[in-house]
Amino acid sequence: MRLLGGNAVTEGTSGEAALRTPIIVSSGQVWSETVNGEQITRSGTLLLFDITAAEFFDKAMLRVTPVVSWTKVGVSRTVVGEHAVTIGDVVTALAWTFVVV
Repeated sequence: MRLLGGNAVTEGTSGEAALRTPIIVSSGQVWSETVNGEQITRSGTLLLFDITAAEFFDKAMLRVTPVVSWTKVGVSRTVVGEHAVTIGDVVTALAWTFVVV
């Protein structure tokens, strides 16, 4: 997985697009969702990533788009997250608040 950040205001850091591997891969997961009032059963693989040591946490928050790539039977696949997500570091947020105030 890569976390691609937007850097319209600030400079990007080397850690933002670093390749991260999942710490847990759990295939065969099944869950139900309600879509337009109808119950739908879905299945897939759960991937858990540890990003606590990511280099870009000198910023209090960062909006990133997750991009997951894999190769299976010689075929490469890439999936891009539908929405950007916000990743934050409470220690850095508190430090920036202290500095600004």
